[in-house]
Amino acid sequence: MIARTLWAVAMLLLFLTPLVVPAVRDFFPAVVLAFGLLALHEAVALSRRRDLRISYLLSAACAVLLVTDARLTLLANGLVIVALYMIVLLGDRVWRADYRNVAAEVGAALLATLYVGLAMAVAVALMFMPGAAGESVGRWQIVFLIAVVFTGDSAAYVVGSRWGKRRFAPVLSPKKSLEGAVASVVVSILAAAVCAAAIGPLRRFYGVPHALAIGALLALAAPIGDLAESALKRDAGEKDSSHLIAGHGGFLDVFDALLFCVPIQYAYVQLVLI
Repeated sequence: MIARTLWAVAMLLLFLTPLVVPAVRDFFPAVVLAFGLLALHEAVALSRRRDLRISYLLSAACAVLLVTDARLTLLANGLVIVALYMIVLLGDRVWRADYRNVAAEVGAALLATLYVGLAMAVAVALMFMPGAAGESVGRWQIVFLIAVVFTGDSAAYVVGSRWGKRRFAPVLSPKKSLEGAVASVVVSILAAAVCAAAIGPLRRFYGVPHALAIGALLALAAPIGDLAESALKRDAGEKDSSHLIAGHGGFLDVFDALLFCVPIQYAYVQLVLI
């Protein structure tokens, strides 16, 4: 329990420092890459458990390009990078005249890269997105994301472990309860309301109704992201994505909900608010 808590505090401090200390704000993409590339390595490793040949170096290169583009252009070239990555994957197989499992392996490579790498890039794009009248709002969007997702996750753990009786997803994750899922949604929406009320730049950019709408979407997406990662692990025959983090499993286990939630937050901002 102590090791689990220390790891959680250390990772939270690494993420929060660029958010609260303006002088080191530009280090946020490096922090995202440090954690993200480890999570990507675990995602690739899970596919390899199924005897699928996937190049981690190619996946990592695409992820780095996406994060770089997010920092420079807020992902204006993201679609081009993904298209070129697919062409490289297929072109490599044509060059080597290797057709064995080509659809499964190219598909798995795209899944691993976009599942982790695109979420990394979107987080960076959110971080450096200008707000109303050029006001700096990016860091507060990340604070909002972390507050909503992790308070909901904590509520699900506390309520589920103490009062949970009805299984929520017995096939994918037998320990999850319906009581915990409901607590997660309620607490996540409350966290969204508190952030919208307390953080001026965020309130002016989102507005309270939109903040609550985003909070509700994240509250629903977070447990689905958790279960999606469970599905990948079960398909690979693994309980955890790795054993790098004491008490947590792997980096993919820690960030699975965020990987689902950050693209949804970004999509809402792009499609509704901008």
